Amino acid sequence: GANLVDKLLAGIDPTTGQVGGFGSAYGQALAIIALKRAKAPVPAPVVALLLTFQDASGAFGYEFNGFNPDPDSTALSIQALHLLGGHKAEIRKAVAWAKSTQTKQGYWAVPFGSPVDSTGLMASALKLVHRSSGKAYSWLRTQQLADGGFAAELRTPTSTSNLLATSEAMYLL
Repeated sequence: GANLVDKLLAGIDPTTGQVGGFGSAYGQALAIIALKRAKAPVPAPVVALLLTFQDASGAFGYEFNGFNPDPDSTALSIQALHLLGGHKAEIRKAVAWAKSTQTKQGYWAVPFGSPVDSTGLMASALKLVHRSSGKAYSWLRTQQLADGGFAAELRTPTSTSNLLATSEAMYLL
């Protein structure tokens, strides 16, 4: 019986457009995706704030002791901007950054978090905007564990399945 769109809109600062208590491209993009999929209007300040989280390299990220480019934030921002339409230049820059930071093996490395998560999100975002994700799909398949799940880190003989990593791998698979 809860109206989730109303709850989401209530969590947005009407002046700045910030979603939640911590400003990041990740949160802004998730809110845009949710509102667009619910066929609800997206407040202009939410989009404007998202765009401030893109740096000159094309990456989206978050501020914490300086700007931190982030493949997860970039992937979700590509998806959000695609849903909004009219942001081709920003998407093009984000795609260029994504391609420049993909490892030779095909994944996106992150200082905190899972390369499986980031690769699932980024490769599916690239697919959405009709760009190649290179070796991402084949690399991701090498990370699948015997039980069908995916680990939250690069696969090792002692890796165990992680629900978040598995769900985000499914974006691409």
